[in-house]
Amino acid sequence: MNNIILLFFCLLLGIALRAAKTVPENGHFALNAFIIHISLPALIIL
Repeated sequence: MNNIILLFFCLLLGIALRAAKTVPENGHFALNAFIIHISLPALIIL
C-alpha cells in the first residue's frame, strides 16, 4: 500500500512542478541520464 501512495505522491509532485514551471522543458533528459548512468549500475552492484 505504501508503494501506491509513493507513486501517487511522485505523480502529483511532477504535475505541481510542471505547473509551477520550476523544471526546464528538457529536465526529463537529465533525470533519464541520472537513472541510466548512476542508479541502474548502483542497483546492479547492490
